[in-house]
Amino acid sequence: MTRIRAAGGAALLALALLLPGQEPGSRPQDFVVRAGEPGVAEAQLDAVRDAMRQALVVLAPAFPGVTPWPCTVVVHRHEDSLGPELRAILHPGTPGFALLERDEIHLVLGLIPGRAPNDLATVARHELVHVLLHRFAGPSGPYVPRWLHEGLAQVLAGAVYLGGSEDAIVFRVAMGQLRSFRDLEQGFPSDDEYALQTSYAQSFSLVSFLRRELGPERLLDLVRDLGPDTDFARAVYHRTGRPLLQLHEAWRAHLLGASGAVPRLLLDQCFVLALVLAFPLVVLAVLRRRRREATVRARLERGERIAATEPVSQDALDQDVAHPDDPPGR
Repeated sequence: MTRIRAAGGAALLALALLLPGQEPGSRPQDFVVRAGEPGVAEAQLDAVRDAMRQALVVLAPAFPGVTPWPCTVVVHRHEDSLGPELRAILHPGTPGFALLERDEIHLVLGLIPGRAPNDLATVARHELVHVLLHRFAGPSGPYVPRWLHEGLAQVLAGAVYLGGSEDAIVFRVAMGQLRSFRDLEQGFPSDDEYALQTSYAQSFSLVSFLRRELGPERLLDLVRDLGPDTDFARAVYHRTGRPLLQLHEAWRAHLLGASGAVPRLLLDQCFVLALVLAFPLVVLAVLRRRRREATVRARLERGERIAATEPVSQDALDQDVAHPDDPPGR
């Protein structure tokens, strides 16, 4: 009886794997990973599939009850295979993007460095956060601000895109020169890579602060409150009784005071300043050395000419060379 049940179970499993909708090599409730252009090796597809599975293990606790299926991951070797429409979506310097309404993630392997913090594992987590957050939000998904999407993706992936950091924006925060978060609700600038880097960094910083201040669960609850008549500021006020402007000011105070970004920036700038101040001294030292060497050569040549016309004692020549900067007649 046990053997019959085992055989029956194996047959049902085999039948399930042959049902329509399952691609060869994919498991039920698994990511569908396919090549976006010819030449993508099967080993590369397997690496992406493994990275997505591992990313889900890390991220699933942050989005309870949410699964990323169905979700297709399209793998490209180079960005040229994206086509004009998709290339317009890809931010300069970034290695991928998620099409939330189409349940698609696109990864460009040629733009993914082989080392942390921007390796394949990090990029997989970053893009998967977008999918999970959109599904967690449900009907509120289209109203989630872009800065919140990108900020949370960076926080949970553990890396700031484009090499940005809080240290890089602290001066602009102090001078009030940051781009408004309202300007970043619908999208990030794509025509200025520095502005894009700054946008990623400030989104990372603010979302990190909000998660600590409000708690991860409450921050996600805010997402589900969003809608055509409820923007993020209204949702924050309804949930916490605090104006969003107050939270923004608290974030600025934290960044300038408690984050450690200012001391790190000053230390870095002091090092650069020390190099700048030391450069003229180095130049002067080199010039003095060259003048001294030129004086020595000139006096040696003069000694040789004198020796050619009249005998000169070796002691006199040694004394002349030993004190090249002494005034004549010493």
